[in-house]
Amino acid sequence: MCDTSPGDVLTSRPRPAPGAAVDPIALDPVDEVEIVTLVDNVYDALLPGDERIRRAPSTSGVVTAPQFQEGKTPTWMMAEHGFSALVTVRKAGHSTTLLFDTGLSPDAMVTNADRLGIDLGDIHSVVLSHGHFDHAGGLSGLAGKRGVRSLPMVLHPLVWTKRRLAPPNQPTEELPTLSKRALEGEGYEVIERRQPSVLLDGSVLITGEVDRTTDFERGMPPPHQAWTGKDWVHDPLV
Repeated sequence: MCDTSPGDVLTSRPRPAPGAAVDPIALDPVDEVEIVTLVDNVYDALLPGDERIRRAPSTSGVVTAPQFQEGKTPTWMMAEHGFSALVTVRKAGHSTTLLFDTGLSPDAMVTNADRLGIDLGDIHSVVLSHGHFDHAGGLSGLAGKRGVRSLPMVLHPLVWTKRRLAPPNQPTEELPTLSKRALEGEGYEVIERRQPSVLLDGSVLITGEVDRTTDFERGMPPPHQAWTGKDWVHDPLV
């Protein structure tokens, strides 16, 4: 919750700093930001909450189970390899929700949203961090759940690149590749941006492509490859 004065906010805004990689972008202050994790690699129902973190209740996802005396059992949240989060920004009494990534499978994100009582119909736009399938697989589930007529989706223009994993002395595995035609056919308004973007009247920054400017940022290892149209080459970027 923002409880600082306007002068404090102005003072805390990004300022010029040495180095070519620094490009300050001023954002308008907001009152509150809430992040709801819909999909993550793990889920621990025994973790407690605190004054800043609310855990999913034990009643999330109760289903019929005749093998129990009560005839039901909790299923709690689904975990899978991948990530998805809802980011809700509150400003001047108005709330806007963005969907950041969508998990691996078509089902996990929408199932977890249902178990948390979240209406995915309130989503303002979708942002994909990158094109790997474990962050984009839930797009079809979202389309089937709510319909996505003219739902803006911001992504990097290289998410359509065919990629594969080709580790030495092991079978090659081609990774699923997003289809722009299919996404637009489902109703997504695809917005390709390599450069930074600002959303919600300048309150949210989408970084765009993040340049690697230090020696230790080597990126993906050589078995991660991309198709150039003629050949498979090492693709350190995601």
